[in-house]
Amino acid sequence: MLCISKESVFIFFLFLLGLFAGSFASAVTYRFIIDDKYTQSYYECPACYAKILKIHSIPLISYFLILRRHCFFCYAKISTIYPVIESLTAILFVATYLVFKDDLIAFVFILFVVYCLVITSIIDLETYSVPNIFLLVLMIFGIFYCVLASRTGLVSLASGVIIFLLMLGGGKLMSVVLKRDSIGFGDVVLIPVLALFLDVKFIPYFVMLAGILGIIFGKMWHRLTGSEQFPFIPPISIAFICLSFYDKLTASVL
Repeated sequence: MLCISKESVFIFFLFLLGLFAGSFASAVTYRFIIDDKYTQSYYECPACYAKILKIHSIPLISYFLILRRHCFFCYAKISTIYPVIESLTAILFVATYLVFKDDLIAFVFILFVVYCLVITSIIDLETYSVPNIFLLVLMIFGIFYCVLASRTGLVSLASGVIIFLLMLGGGKLMSVVLKRDSIGFGDVVLIPVLALFLDVKFIPYFVMLAGILGIIFGKMWHRLTGSEQFPFIPPISIAFICLSFYDKLTASVL
């Protein structure tokens, strides 16, 4: 008789939740990107603006089996970015649980941060900007997380403020030297905000890793698009996920 543990069932449903969350993330980012006040629904075809039916919005299944990569109404090709976002979000949901399952508070907060980073990364890739509402919400959650879960919350909070001031000053200085904007204000704010969710000893490594990944990503982006400007949120997000997961895994071992 096949025996399925409760944790396996929970992981399965968490994966499904991640798929639907990824689908919703795609819809939310689309609404932010087009910034169209005449858009009546989050779920509509970007080509013909027809409202997508519920059966056509099932993650992965609709794309591959029902719609077969084309809009049901105008037959326009649907970008592969949608199933990629859905799958990536689902994998990150499960990975976050596996790493933080022994700490409920950390799991809830980090899962929320990871989801916000998925959304903001997509928006940054398309618009080179991040909505201030996400920065504000993450900042509020970060302060609460410092109070509830971090023994070094005040230190992390102070470190975040210091990092913000240093990056703001450094960004202004680089803009003067290079005679162009070198780093966006959203990037300046996001790094110290994310530092609120990390142990203070990992904050310097987070800043350095984000910078290194930013340089690599920037060079790749320039080769692909030819643009001097590049989205910095994705490398920041990757650095945060790597360091937050590594922080928890090493703490569990020790």
